[in-house]
Amino acid sequence: MSDSKNHSDWMERAQHDLISARQLLEDEGYTDTIGYLLHQALEKALKASLLQLNDCYPKTHDLVNLVSLLTKQKKNFEDYLEDCQFVNSFYVDGRYPADLSGMPSYEEMKKALKIVENIFDLIVKEIS
Repeated sequence: MSDSKNHSDWMERAQHDLISARQLLEDEGYTDTIGYLLHQALEKALKASLLQLNDCYPKTHDLVNLVSLLTKQKKNFEDYLEDCQFVNSFYVDGRYPADLSGMPSYEEMKKALKIVENIFDLIVKEIS
């Protein structure tokens, strides 16, 4: 499957992940899965923003890297570096049984959801 270069396609997929994460959080689903979906939603939204600006994005899953690239062109993203670092922690590290740190808490998921929604709203305003 080839990557779409259409930022709207990326935002649509990001929306799917965000809606799914919200539903799982509401249903008190597995927090590791919620965290992964929130990371995916934000990653796809950041890549959509980069696509809209530059017609390309880096092949990375690192949210800090993605938001850092955005801050070079849009200063209003620089306040989200620390938030992206927090959401980054739910990508791979917590997805495998070898990670002994345990499952993220629902409070952490609520915090991550708020972060993702805030950045998501900013991106939607920027690319609309």
